[in-house]
Amino acid sequence: MKFTILPHFYEGKSYYISPFSGNLILNENKLTPSKFNHNIIQALTFCDNPYLLKTLKNIPKNDLNNNLISELSKMNNRLMFINNKRFLLSCIYSSFQNCLYENTIEAYDNIENLEIHKLNKGKLCLQRALLAAKTSNSFKKNGVLLIGATLPTWNMHAWIIEDNFQPDREDRMWIMYRPLLAIQY
Repeated sequence: MKFTILPHFYEGKSYYISPFSGNLILNENKLTPSKFNHNIIQALTFCDNPYLLKTLKNIPKNDLNNNLISELSKMNNRLMFINNKRFLLSCIYSSFQNCLYENTIEAYDNIENLEIHKLNKGKLCLQRALLAAKTSNSFKKNGVLLIGATLPTWNMHAWIIEDNFQPDREDRMWIMYRPLLAIQY
């Protein structure tokens, strides 16, 4: 698992998200970003230019497999038990991949059928992203999980960019957030 801090200088202060706590941190000094690999550069390009992403409307949803949904539900319950308050532990748990789906599009299409995610639309973005990363076969090679904030507010959001897609059909809020932390496995 690799964390890349993406500090942003805004109104004389640097903002970034701690890879240990998952908290938004305000720093009085200007921080310089570390070097980025190709996947992060591409993901940041898409965050700055979302119109360059491929659309999901031509990709049909696969039929649900109840055996896979049952396994997905167990992993989701573990992530919910770990909770956001133990951010690093949640990330470590999700890094032990259990590839149920070929890509994150398929993973998100199935995650949206879990009851807790139906009831809490837009509120469990980190758990959804971590679960999609954990269960996707292609995420490790092509995906970047991003966590961002709307500055100067402290509102945060998590999403994935993989293979020129933002794979969550239900998430359109991500374009309002500045990425401040990238996670790759």
